[in-house]
Amino acid sequence: MPDWTNREAVAEFAAAGAEIRGDDPVVAWAVAAHIWDRTPGTTPAVQMANQMGTVFSKLDCEPRWRERLPEIAVPTLVVHGRRNPLFPVGNGEAIAREIPAARLIILEEAATAIPDAAAGKVAGRCSRSGREPVLGPREAAAPVLIDSRVGRVR
Repeated sequence: MPDWTNREAVAEFAAAGAEIRGDDPVVAWAVAAHIWDRTPGTTPAVQMANQMGTVFSKLDCEPRWRERLPEIAVPTLVVHGRRNPLFPVGNGEAIAREIPAARLIILEEAATAIPDAAAGKVAGRCSRSGREPVLGPREAAAPVLIDSRVGRVR
């Protein structure tokens, strides 16, 4: 994540992400800089919210991805950080409920990335997810809570 108080850092972050996705990084840089310029104040939370809001407003596809979750027919592990600043844990829980037989891991101290201390536990859950008992449609298993500071399962 960039330094949200620095216009150039935010624009470079957007350009790098666009390049990874195959989008035009020059356009992404210009749009991010424009959003930064029009945003009142430079507090990190305000800048991040405005940048992310613009990104999410563009996610208008047909059919809606959320409506297609029940079509997923492979073992699925949903990993969600309790400290995610954009989506509360309830979002991860809802996604796990919509995917047949999905498992949910909540990383207690994580935001949007899997901390190194928890990576081994998450990987272990991924490798086991196809061998665990299959649940019925809409039947959710209790979430696994991982203290992501030390990788301990609770």
